[in-house]
Amino acid sequence: MQFLHPTFGPLSYADPLWSGQVRRHNRVIPFVVHGSESGPDLVLLDRLSRILNEFLSLDAGALKLLCPQDGPFPGVKPADLTFQSVDLLWPNKPDCFTFVFDLKGDPGAIWRVEFEDGQPKYTGRDS
Repeated sequence: MQFLHPTFGPLSYADPLWSGQVRRHNRVIPFVVHGSESGPDLVLLDRLSRILNEFLSLDAGALKLLCPQDGPFPGVKPADLTFQSVDLLWPNKPDCFTFVFDLKGDPGAIWRVEFEDGQPKYTGRDS
């Protein structure tokens, strides 16, 4: 199932998530937004617009939280991480979202930074 959004273009549906990608800041930015069969959550799409406007500073903040000096993942540097997507998964919490990264040399792992109120708050690694 597909949905054509005037700003974000074609979105693909996999219950209950809509995924797509946009080109901003000279790069492709994939995203995932919660929704229903009738379409993506409009409040979350509005929040996505604001995230994209602030993307460069949000990305820098996420990498700083993931890779602090003397951090929990010694040897991991921002240049080793590749941005994968911005995920807006909680319709009742539009100011909570996640940036997902891949780490070179760590296949299959998902590195993430969770944001609250536009600030990077938590990190994690899932495999």
